[in-house]
Parts: sequence; C-alpha cells; structure tokens
Amino acid sequence: MRSWLALGLVLALGAGCGKAQPGASEPAASDAQPPQVASRPLPADLPEDTVLVIEDQPITRSEIDRWLGIYRLIEPAKSEHALRRLIVTNSCLPIAAARVLDPEGSAAALRRLERARTKVLAGETLSLEDPQIERIEDTWKSTMGLDRLGVGKETPLGEWSPIFETLGGYTMVRVVRAPSPWLPNSVITLEHITVNYLPPEQSKEIVWDALKNVEITVVDPEWRRYLPTIYLHQCRVPQ
Repeated sequence: MRSWLALGLVLALGAGCGKAQPGASEPAASDAQPPQVASRPLPADLPEDTVLVIEDQPITRSEIDRWLGIYRLIEPAKSEHALRRLIVTNSCLPIAAARVLDPEGSAAALRRLERARTKVLAGETLSLEDPQIERIEDTWKSTMGLDRLGVGKETPLGEWSPIFETLGGYTMVRVVRAPSPWLPNSVITLEHITVNYLPPEQSKEIVWDALKNVEITVVDPEWRRYLPTIYLHQCRVPQ
C-alpha cells in the first residue's frame, strides 16, 4: 500500500481526526492528460460554491478556505495557492472519500453527536450510551490535530464549538486553557466530543485505498491545479 509519505506528505490525522502537517512538500499538478467526462451527472443539490466532487460528495470553496487562517499560522511564508493545495490534499479529499465509503455511517455519527451536543449545551449529563468528553493537553502535533486547534482558536474560550467533520467522524471542541498569544507550538488544554464511523486506528489506510479508485469531478476547472499529480488520471469534467 502506498503511504502518505510516498506523496511527500506527512499526515497528522491523529485518532481519526486532524489535518496533515502544512510543512510537508507539495505534489505538483500537471495538465498533460486532459480529463475525461464524468460517468455520472452531478448531484442536483450541490452547494453553489462546489469546486470538486468525489463520487457524489462535494468539496466547496468555503470548506477549503475556512482552514486558510490556521494553516497560515503554521506556514506563514506560503502563498494562498500553496496553502489551498495542502488543505485540499491533506484534509478535504480524505474526508470526502471517507464519506463516500460509508454515507449512512457518516449520517448516523453526525446525528449521534448532535444529540450529545444538545445535552451538553442544555447542561445535561451525558449518559453512558453517549459519546464522552475527552481532554487533551498538548500541541496540535499530538492527537489534538490541526483541525481541533484551528476550530478551538476560532471559538471563545470555554465555549463549545459547532460540530465539524474529521477523517471518518465528527467532533466538537472547547478550549479550557490557552496562552496569549497563541503560537504555532503552544500547549493548549482542549476538550472534545468525537464520534467516528470509521475505526480511528485504520481510517488513514482505509481512506487511502478508497482515494486510489474514486472518481473526481472537477466542477470548477481552476481547481484542477490544486490536485496532486497522482490523482489526475481520476479527474473528470461534468457531463
């Protein structure tokens, strides 16, 4: 099986959650092979700013750009183009591919976390059947991951964040303690509630196998250049 290192990327998707390290090298895209026409029509209910579709799962520009701030914190010297390529490659593609593998499991995991969130925000105690609150005190390079750090940084101290998607699951976070100012390697005390629908210990390998075979429809041609070369033979243009 190929590894992310074979792409020159170093993933930091700890415990089924998180982003890859932005400092990893960036695979170069090529337009040598023109894309073929997609095997299926695009879903009728795609978000307006969809730029890529993995099988039938959309990736939107807003979904990508929401991470620019936290990636820029870690890699301040990189251009916006370079940061977007890292986000697409290390986060958005794997997350969408995971959803393709088990859409029913993904929906069920989200509903379960939504029920837990309702209880927590109402001040109710989580039952043993609910996902539990876990605490991490470390840097983003730990099981915290770059996504939890990023969302935690955007959320007022002590408040629960909205739910957001991770690799093979969903999570919400609350920062308990953080230094001022936050630096790239700051130690943060963070709590999270996470529901996975793929096994966390195997999610990266499972998703990598899926990514080798999925059809990628490039809705906005400008975004083809953000894809790593290894995926270009899987690119299609809409019917």
